[in-house]
Amino acid sequence: FDVLLNRILKLTESEYGFIGEIIEESGSRFVRSRAITNIAWDDASRAEFDLRKHIGLEFRNPHSLIGRVAATGAMLISNDPANDSRRAGVPPGHPPLTAFAGLPIVRGGVLVGMLGLANRPNGFSDGLAMMLEPLLSVCAGVLESYDNLKRRKEAEERLRRSEERSRAIA
Repeated sequence: FDVLLNRILKLTESEYGFIGEIIEESGSRFVRSRAITNIAWDDASRAEFDLRKHIGLEFRNPHSLIGRVAATGAMLISNDPANDSRRAGVPPGHPPLTAFAGLPIVRGGVLVGMLGLANRPNGFSDGLAMMLEPLLSVCAGVLESYDNLKRRKEAEERLRRSEERSRAIA
């Protein structure tokens, strides 16, 4: 995910970004990052980023720019996020957000992830989003492979525990 994100950032000239998977829980959706640029701005945010980067940062606010993409599955472009009525704001000290693009990642008609990009010098456009469609398909395939690998490892772990219990009973 990190290599793919870095290539997309370079291609789009975006300063920040993330690739996230969509998680459905209790009837709502949120985004859990699988790759994300470091936007830490102080020691506390750096510590939180370092702690959560490997398990994934979660974006749960459905009223934020990110949350709206997760909730609706629709692309969202904002070239003036500070004054966008759809925003929920940023934490104090967060680097300025000058432009944002939230692009849904869809596989088989199902929303499986999101590509978030920020701070492209001349903002984002529908044309740029269309240009990224093939890369969004690649992201969908990588997310699907990741999910399959995760499920296989969980199944192997369940089998291992079951075999251990069987040996303990015998």
